[in-house]
Amino acid sequence: MNGSRVVVPFPVESVLSGIGKHFPEGESLVYSRNLPAVELNEGQMVLLHIDAVDQEADVLINGRYICHITTFSGRDGIDITGYLESEDNVLSVIVTDDLN
Repeated sequence: MNGSRVVVPFPVESVLSGIGKHFPEGESLVYSRNLPAVELNEGQMVLLHIDAVDQEADVLINGRYICHITTFSGRDGIDITGYLESEDNVLSVIVTDDLN
């Protein structure tokens, strides 16, 4: 799936995701996207909102570990302000799903 585009919020196994492929249990999938550089004023911050994860995910910005999250929906935003650089940034979400 390297370099494939996934239509979210559909699971990768769904035809609607644009992938429509089953992956081996325990295999991690990496979702990545570029985040544009932002200019913040004093006291402003950038929050990352991830609406749902099934089942576990690690969140990275520019290859730096931010946090580990488990199945949830509607969680408060994750403050990623201190991880952003002045140039474009890369958000990666590494998702692992145990189908059992």
